Amino acid sequence: MSEEARREQGTPAHRLTMPTAFAQMAGICAPSEEATPMDTRNILLFVHGIMLEEHPPLGRAQYRLLWDAIEESHPELGQRFEDVDRLEIEWGKFVRDTIEPDQWINLAEEHLARILDPDEVRKNPNPNNLILPQRRSTIPTRAWDSMVGPLRQILLIRGLGDMFYYCGSDGQIAVQLSVFHQILEAMEAYRHLENLRLRLHVVAHSLGVSIANDLLHALFSPHGARLRGQGEVRLPRFFRTDVLKARRELTLERLAFWRNHPERLELGAIASLGSSLPLMILRSQRVVDLLATGNTLPVDELGIHPEGRDIVWKNFYDDLDPLSLPVRPLFGDHATVQDVQVRSGEDPWGTQAYWGCPDVQMHVAELLARRAAVPAPPVELYPTFG
Repeated sequence: MSEEARREQGTPAHRLTMPTAFAQMAGICAPSEEATPMDTRNILLFVHGIMLEEHPPLGRAQYRLLWDAIEESHPELGQRFEDVDRLEIEWGKFVRDTIEPDQWINLAEEHLARILDPDEVRKNPNPNNLILPQRRSTIPTRAWDSMVGPLRQILLIRGLGDMFYYCGSDGQIAVQLSVFHQILEAMEAYRHLENLRLRLHVVAHSLGVSIANDLLHALFSPHGARLRGQGEVRLPRFFRTDVLKARRELTLERLAFWRNHPERLELGAIASLGSSLPLMILRSQRVVDLLATGNTLPVDELGIHPEGRDIVWKNFYDDLDPLSLPVRPLFGDHATVQDVQVRSGEDPWGTQAYWGCPDVQMHVAELLARRAAVPAPPVELYPTFG
């Protein structure tokens, strides 16, 4: 099929090809261009974010808080998303059968929070642990004094500690390898069904939004960037390491299969809750260059059709949550992306924040009900709620 014919049919050429070395490593041939009727199966991914608690609960407690409310308002979604196709992703905690690198981060943060607590440091008198007399604080400073301890111990060490871990090469490798493996392992059950298309829907919170963003880029992003001659879009970091070699090779092969068979995979919906994605994408020099020169980001790198008009991505943010930001301006206010400002809950950093918010639950239910329909029907551009 010619390049011109692909454009006329609305099929992105980059979805039909992949780097030669990538294809050879996976041992996969190019997809057939013969169109055949296909069934669609909906897959729903839940991905949690940063963990602020000393002993964080399983992500599934948050996931089910949201899902139970969704299913109550839209019972039909229980049939569209069968139990086996609702994937409750866990990372950063010892919950799996095997011990993997990402599971140690919470224990490392607990250790840091304990040994770096100034109250504990003061209990260890030593000539090299010098504590100078404190000046009397003014009333505003006293208010700050009461806040800085919790901010340091909870938000900085436990919360931003997760983000710093993922920004580093080792942490990104470990977390991506863990999360991607869980998702691709579940998708593997449908690989042999040649007339079945998978439609992925993502609900992610906080740092989980950045992890999900990296997954969607790995599955849908073009292998060559098109804006202002920027460099090529690179494969996820763990493909270029020897960490967990067997897991890496298995994950690589599975990811290559779905990337190389675009007729078998499509994006359904994205619901991002309390996301810091606009900051996390600054890990990429290509993105830094684009933003610094006034560019916006292309939605098709996430699997969203560039000419789409139906809302595919709802991003929920609370302006009282400093780690929660809008995302729509990043994509040039694209019609498929909608920002929704909400009050996430009494405690924007609590385990029920966003997941237990009735407004979030209502909007996510509407999004999934619409986008999980087979086929997904067209709707008004900006649906409203009474």
